Amino acid sequence: STQSTWGFHRSGALAMNSETEVTTFVQCLQVSIREGDVGRIYALYDTTFNRLTERYFLQSSWPPFERLTLHDEEDDLFRILYSELYYRHIYAKLQPSLEQRLESWDNYCDLFELISRTTTLALPNQWLWDIVDEFIYQFQSFCQFKSKTKTKTEDELTALAQNPQAWSVLAVLKALSDLEKNSDIVNKLTAGSSINSVLEVLGLFSLIGQLRLHCLLGDYRLALRSVQALEITKQGMLTCVPASYISACYYVGFAYMMMGRYCDLIHTFTHVLLCIGRIKQHHSHRSYQYEQMLKKNDQMYALLAIALALCPQPVDDALCATLREKYSEKLARLQAGDEQCFAEMFAYASPKFINPSTSATITSVPLDALRLQSKMFLEEVRQHCQLSTLRSYMRLYSSIDVTKLARFMSSPGSEPVTPVTVRQLLMCLKHKSHQLVWSAGPCLGGRRSPCSDIDFYVDGEMIHIFDTNTERRFSDYFLQQIDQLQSAA
Repeated sequence: STQSTWGFHRSGALAMNSETEVTTFVQCLQVSIREGDVGRIYALYDTTFNRLTERYFLQSSWPPFERLTLHDEEDDLFRILYSELYYRHIYAKLQPSLEQRLESWDNYCDLFELISRTTTLALPNQWLWDIVDEFIYQFQSFCQFKSKTKTKTEDELTALAQNPQAWSVLAVLKALSDLEKNSDIVNKLTAGSSINSVLEVLGLFSLIGQLRLHCLLGDYRLALRSVQALEITKQGMLTCVPASYISACYYVGFAYMMMGRYCDLIHTFTHVLLCIGRIKQHHSHRSYQYEQMLKKNDQMYALLAIALALCPQPVDDALCATLREKYSEKLARLQAGDEQCFAEMFAYASPKFINPSTSATITSVPLDALRLQSKMFLEEVRQHCQLSTLRSYMRLYSSIDVTKLARFMSSPGSEPVTPVTVRQLLMCLKHKSHQLVWSAGPCLGGRRSPCSDIDFYVDGEMIHIFDTNTERRFSDYFLQQIDQLQSAA
C-alpha cells in the first residue's frame, strides 16, 4: 500500500485516483463559490461530495484544509466553508475528539461572523439550512459528550474548564439570535418583503433553529414565540427546502402537544404529512436529508396517534389509513388508556432533550431530561384517561341522570362512584375538552374553543349530551377518489 500526501494508506492506484478526484472537487467548489454559481455549487455539494464520501471516506475523515491543493490558499471564505463540511463528515461517520468539537465551534463562529458582513456571497438554500441544522446537532452532541464525566481524562476536563463558552447554551442562543437581528428577518417577514440574500435566508433558518433549541430545553412557549413571524402551513421559502419545512412543523407540533393544544398539532401535522407523502412519490435520491425526512415522518405519525387518542378529531382518510398501517396495535392500546404505550410512543417520537445545566465537574445522566419531560406528559395523560370511561358512557345517551351515570361507572369490588364525584369529573371533562385553537396569525395565539367529539350541559340532575361531529359529506369522498383516479390515469 501507499501513503498518500493526506496521510491515508491506500493502494497506489486508489490513492492517486482519490487525490485527483478530491483535488478536482475542492478546486471546482472554490471557483464556483468565488463566482457565485449557485447551481454548480449545489451539484458539487449535494451530489459530488456525497459520492466521494461513499467511495473514499466512509472510515476516515476528509483531508483537512491545510493539506488541500488550491488555486488560492489564502481564501478565508472557502477555508471556513470547507471546514464546515470537514467537521460535519467527522460527526456523521466518525467519532469527533474534544479538540475537533472545539475547533468546529470556532469555525461556526467565524462562519456566522463572515456571513453577517459579506454581501456578495451566494450559496444554495439547502446548504444554508444544513449549516443551521448541523449547528444544533453538534450542540446536542456536545451536551451529551460533556455529561459523561466518568469517561473523561484529566486533560479533557481541563480543556472543558478552559473553554466554558464553547457550545454553551447561552453562546448557541446568542449565535442564532445574532443571525436573526443582523438579517432583520422578522421585520422583513412581517412586511412581506422578499428574502434573497444569504444572510436573510440564514436568518430565516435561525428562527427554526431557535424553535428547535427551545423545544430541546423544554421551554415550549418561548419556542413558539421564536417563530411568531412565520406562517408555518403556507407555501413559501420553507417549502423550497423540504427539510426545513418538515423540521419547523415537527417542533411546532411537538410544542403544541406539550402545551395541551392537540387540535393545533393535528392541524399542523395534517399539512406536513400530506406534503411528505407527495415528496416521497417523486423523490428517488436516497440522501442523508431524505433519510432524516423519513424518520421525522414516522415520529410525526406517532405524535399524531397520541394526539388523536387524547383528543379525537376527524382527519384525512389517507392519514387514517397510514396510521392503521403503522400503528394498528398501538392505536388500540392508546385508546384504551395504556400508560406504558403512551410512554413508549413519547420516548420514540420526542426530540433528544438536553440538560442546559450540565457541568464538566458534575456527573449527569443524559436521559434525565427525557424522564422529566415524559413525567410531565404522562401526568397529563393520566388526567385524560380518567375521563375516557365517562366519555364512553356519555356517547351512548342524549341525556342521562347523574345518579344513573354514577352507578354505571361503579365497578364491582371497588369503592362506589358517587354523584358528587361524577360532577367533579364532568367539570374536569368540560375543562379538558376546551383548548386554545389557532386560526390565523402568530402560532402562539388562538381562541379557546370546544375540541371534543361530544359536548354537554348539566341541568339539575340531568346531563344533556349532543354530538359535535358534523355529518360527513360523502360527495367530498367521491370527488377525492375521482381526482386520485384521474391523476393516476
